[in-house]
Amino acid sequence: MVNMTDDFLNQVKSNAYWQAGECVVIGVSGGVDSMVLFDMINQLPVEYKPTIIVAHINHHLRNDSDEEEKFIKEWVGKYDVPVYVYQWPKSEHSDSGVEQEARKIRYHFFEDVAKETNSSFILTAHHRDDQVETVLMRFVKGSSLDELTGISTERIRDGKVVLRLLLPYTKEMIRNYAEENRIPWREDESNTSLEYTRNRYRHHIIPELKKENPAVEKHVYEFSKDIEDLLNVVEPLINEEIRRSFQITRKNLTIKLPSFIKQESGFQKIVLRRAFKKFSGQGAYIISQTHIDLLVDWFVSGGPNTVLELPNQFVARKEYGTCVIEKIDAMQMKQTDFMKTAITLEFNKWKPLNDDERIGLFSYDAFKQMDSQKYRVIYLNEEQVEHPLIVRHRQPGDKMEVKGLEGSKKIKDIFIDQKVPRRQRDEAWLVRDNQGQIIWLINYKESPLSLNPLTDTISYVLVYQTGTMQDLMNTFKKETENMKKDMESILISEEEIQEKVKELAALLSREYDGKNPLLVGVLKGGLPFMADLIKQMDMYLEIDFMDVSSYGNETVSSGEVKILKDLDTNVEGRHVLFVEDIIDTGGTLAYLKDMFKYRKAASVKIVTLLDKPTGRKIDIKADWVGFNVPHKFVVGYGLDYAENYRNLPFIGVLKPEIYQ
Repeated sequence: MVNMTDDFLNQVKSNAYWQAGECVVIGVSGGVDSMVLFDMINQLPVEYKPTIIVAHINHHLRNDSDEEEKFIKEWVGKYDVPVYVYQWPKSEHSDSGVEQEARKIRYHFFEDVAKETNSSFILTAHHRDDQVETVLMRFVKGSSLDELTGISTERIRDGKVVLRLLLPYTKEMIRNYAEENRIPWREDESNTSLEYTRNRYRHHIIPELKKENPAVEKHVYEFSKDIEDLLNVVEPLINEEIRRSFQITRKNLTIKLPSFIKQESGFQKIVLRRAFKKFSGQGAYIISQTHIDLLVDWFVSGGPNTVLELPNQFVARKEYGTCVIEKIDAMQMKQTDFMKTAITLEFNKWKPLNDDERIGLFSYDAFKQMDSQKYRVIYLNEEQVEHPLIVRHRQPGDKMEVKGLEGSKKIKDIFIDQKVPRRQRDEAWLVRDNQGQIIWLINYKESPLSLNPLTDTISYVLVYQTGTMQDLMNTFKKETENMKKDMESILISEEEIQEKVKELAALLSREYDGKNPLLVGVLKGGLPFMADLIKQMDMYLEIDFMDVSSYGNETVSSGEVKILKDLDTNVEGRHVLFVEDIIDTGGTLAYLKDMFKYRKAASVKIVTLLDKPTGRKIDIKADWVGFNVPHKFVVGYGLDYAENYRNLPFIGVLKPEIYQ
C-alpha cells in the first residue's frame, strides 16, 4: 500500500521543482482533490516547502458557490495563506461549451495570479482517475497517438510551469488521505450531472468496463505511459523529419513531397499530425486520423496540381513537388477578387494593381523622362492596338499569339509549359486591347505586338512595376536621416557591426559543429542580429523565438520579466544558444537561463551583440560578446525606445531630450 505522504515527499525531493520559500500558485476549488493538494504542499518539511498562493474561481454555477469561496478563505486563512478570487458571473457564461470555457478562464486566471505574485509554478489537482478518463475520451473521439498520453505531469504555459503532482494517485487514495487527516471539502453537485462528457465516462462507461476487468483503470494508465515512452524515443526522428521536409509559417504549411513520401507511411502519419499541430494549434484537432490517412494516400496517388479539401476550411494543394496546406477562406477571397478585377488604363497615369504592383501606359517621351528604376516594359505602336487597354487576370479559354511562335497558344498551356503553380497562375496579370487581343502576359510571355525600340517606331510604353522598392527605399532614407538627428552620437557603425557578426559566427560555427544547436532569438531587439548571424554560420542549426519584455516604454529595465511568446520547440537534450541584442541588468537572461536548465537543455549559452556591464544588477556573463557599451541609452539595429529606431543600421546614443 502506497503511503501518499512519503511518496509525495519523495516526488518533490527527486524532481526539485522549486526552492524552499519560492512562490507557487495552487488552484483550489474546494473539492477533495485540491484540498488534499493544498494540505500536502502545506505539510512539506520547511526545507522543501514553498510559499503558497491560493487561486480560486467562483463560477457562480450553483447556489452554494459563494459558500465555497467563504469556506476556502477561512480554511487556508488559518495558515496565513493569501487567496486570490476571480468572479465569473453567470451572465457571462455561454449557452453551450461551458465546460471548455471554464477551463480557459481557469488557466488564464491562474497565469495572471502567477505573474502578479512572481510565481513560476501553477499546481492543479489532476489525479490518476482524471488521467484515465482523459485517455478514454480521446481514444473514443479518434485522437492521434501523442494525444493518448493524456495529461502531462508538467507543462509550460505562458512561461509558467503547470504541475499535476497528484497524477500517480487514485481518487480513492486521495479521499482516504482526506479522511485520515481530517481535511474538510465540499462536494460539487455538478460532478454528478450527466450533462458533462467527463461525468458520463466517470459514472457510467468506466464502471461498465470495470465489470469486464476490475484493473481497467490501471491498464489504461499504464497504456498512456507506454505511449509516452515510445514517443520520447521517436521524438528526435519526428523533429528531424519536420526540419527536413516541412516549412511551417503562420499562413501555410509546405511539405517537400519527394523526400517525405520516401518515409514509411506510418511514420508519415505521425510526423504529419505533429507538423499540422505546430501549424494550426487548436485547429489541428479538427483534422482526424481519417484525414491524415487520406492526405498520406493522396500524396502518392493524387495527380499533379490537384486540390484536396479538409475540415475547418483548410485546403491542400499540390504544386510541382510540394503540398501547400492553408486556410481556404482567405485564398478564395483573393481568387474571387482577382477574377473580378478589370482595370482600364489611362494615358500617362499609374494604376495600382494591389499594394505591391502597379502598371501604366505612357508616351515614349514621358517614359524616357522617368527615374531610372527596375521596370518591366513592352513597346507599342499606336496603329497596332485599339484603346482602351484592359488589365485583368486570366479567364477560361484565354489564348494569345506569342512572340517568336506561329499561331496562338492557350494561356493555360503557357503556364503548364513553364511549370507555374496554380496559385501563381491565378495571380498573374495580362493586358488586352479593346478588340480582345492579349498583348502581354506579364512576367511570362509577350505578343508579336511588342516592338524593339532600336528598330521600330514607338508610340507607347506599357510599364509594370512590382514592389515599388525604390519608393520604399527613398522613404526609408528620409526616415533614417530624420532619426539620425535624434542621436547624440553614432557609437558603432553598420560596417563595424557586420564585421563583428562575421567574427562571432566563425567562433560559434566551431563551437557547435556537429551539435545542431537551437538558436533562440529574443524578440524583438535580437531579430536583426539573429538574421545576420545565422547567414554567416555554415552549419546545420534550428531557430526559434521568444518575446520577452522588461522595459515597456521606459529607458531603464523594470526588473519584471514578462514572457509574451514562448518557444514552439522542445529544448530537452538540445544545445541552446540565446541570441541577444544587449545585456543590461541581466535579469531577463538570468531568468531564461534558469528556465531552460529546468527544461533539461543539454547546454545553455549566450551570445550578445552588446554588453552594458555598468547596468548589471544580476551576476550573469555572456559566453560571447560583440561590443561593450557605456551606461547610456543606445538604439538601432533592433534596439528601440518606445518601439522606434529598431530599423537603424547602426548603434547610436539617443539624445536625453528625446526620452526625458
